[in-house]
Amino acid sequence: MKTLFFIISGLGARAGAVLFAAALLFSGCTSESGRYLRADTPEGGVEISATDTSDHPVRIEASASWMVDTESGPDWFDVRYDLNDPNLLWTSANVRNESLDSLITEITVVSGDGLRLMIPFVQLPMEVDFGVTPRTLDPFGPRDTSTRTLTVTIASSLEWEWLIVGESDWLQITRGSGDEANRLSVGVTPTRLLDPRRDTIVVRPVLETFHSYYDSIAVVQRGIDLVIDSEAMNSDTYEIEIPGEGGEIMLAVYSRAEWTASADAPADRVVLGVASGGPDIENGTPMAITVAPNTSTEEYAFTLTFTSVGETYEYICRQQGGQPSENDPPGRETDGETDGE
Repeated sequence: MKTLFFIISGLGARAGAVLFAAALLFSGCTSESGRYLRADTPEGGVEISATDTSDHPVRIEASASWMVDTESGPDWFDVRYDLNDPNLLWTSANVRNESLDSLITEITVVSGDGLRLMIPFVQLPMEVDFGVTPRTLDPFGPRDTSTRTLTVTIASSLEWEWLIVGESDWLQITRGSGDEANRLSVGVTPTRLLDPRRDTIVVRPVLETFHSYYDSIAVVQRGIDLVIDSEAMNSDTYEIEIPGEGGEIMLAVYSRAEWTASADAPADRVVLGVASGGPDIENGTPMAITVAPNTSTEEYAFTLTFTSVGETYEYICRQQGGQPSENDPPGRETDGETDGE
């Protein structure tokens, strides 16, 4: 009859990991009188991975009855008897070990003929081998709308996240789902700036404990080769806004090479002050466009097209509708008929 007791004690954490034999060996103690108490574990005891929360059997062989205290022990560990096999124990970790240290406790088995067996139980620390492939991206073009796919590699099952260091809104990042959950798709919006745009994507484990295990990807988008600037330009849409009465609109053309310009509007409606220029990215080449008054109440739109080194750059110009004439109020027929006729 099992009348003795058993002690489970938590020994704290250690940074290293104990290497175990591949085959299961019976280990224990034997006296000269033929008494014995042993378990079918390697000499190091039971060792499991950081993410292993499954049950692990430990078979006990003894020359007398034996017992363990199944009520004691750290919260993360569980040991219990097998209801169908009196010589079998089941051991397990209750949670994943999401730390950089091993979790260690001991199972102490005491037999009725005075033998004591200590069985270590070790849950290894979380293994982190974090990285992103590729770590560098070729520069995006100024008009590039394609995406680049990155694979986030991690040796353990740690959850991970990404963030943009500069919080740039021109970067477009999406994470895959399902079988593609370890991938990021990185894209950019087209740029209308001469200077290149740069930012960094950081990929790291979600747990703060592992934030030092991170990888980063530098993203660069080359600047465009020709841009125009004007006080009349809408900073959100990059469209030139022209009042209904028309007039002269001043532009500055910044270009890295020779350029020409044209407008898809009649000559009596839009006149370009200059139609070509040379490279100038410092001060910009002044250019005036003269727009006739809009005699219609409807908006009038035309396109300014710049060509440089075989590339075209289009800017939409929108002229507000003109004011209706006092002699031609809204609703009055203007096709030659008069009211009452």
